[in-house]
Amino acid sequence: KNGGIPQKIEYTPERIKHAHKLALDFFKDFYPTYNPKAVACYSWICSPQLKRVLPENSNILLVNGKLHIVPLASSFDGSCRFLRQGTSLQKRIAEECEKGIEFHNGASYITIDEIDSL
Repeated sequence: KNGGIPQKIEYTPERIKHAHKLALDFFKDFYPTYNPKAVACYSWICSPQLKRVLPENSNILLVNGKLHIVPLASSFDGSCRFLRQGTSLQKRIAEECEKGIEFHNGASYITIDEIDSL
């Protein structure tokens, strides 16, 4: 439905908020005195260039619009091995890469105080 993310995976703001809270609970079990300030992620899914190939209302862009995205130098090509081959997202990224557009991985973070705003 939304690019190459399988429909069974709910990459929505509500689901990502829930996942962040689960992660915080998980780490509290192992590091009860640790007081994190933010949750961070490094992934292709944080690529700023995804705006070129996804509709404005895609779940990926809805989530990423609520995170702090940090572009990185590392890049990926149109083969997109991390996506199911032949998906519409993989095809759109490949087409942009053929035009000379370089897609970069990204990092994201959200402060603990901002998680509820997802």
